[in-house]
Amino acid sequence: MEDKKSIITLFLARFTLSEDEVEAVTSRDVPVGKRFFDAMSKTERIREDCRVLMAGEDGPTKAGYDGAPAIGRYN
Repeated sequence: MEDKKSIITLFLARFTLSEDEVEAVTSRDVPVGKRFFDAMSKTERIREDCRVLMAGEDGPTKAGYDGAPAIGRYN
């Protein structure tokens, strides 16, 4: 059970933005700077990783389909 929990935690860390990162790319109160560009870089990495999942050997994966539109809101 602990292994599954670890895998899920790692997956979510890789494929989701933290609250701070979401704020950095959506809030008008956050100045454009390192924090903003770091968050945008992560959104691009997530997008690329979703493309990889969608182009898997056995065809697109559910994770790739679910992740792509979710991160698209921030790009």
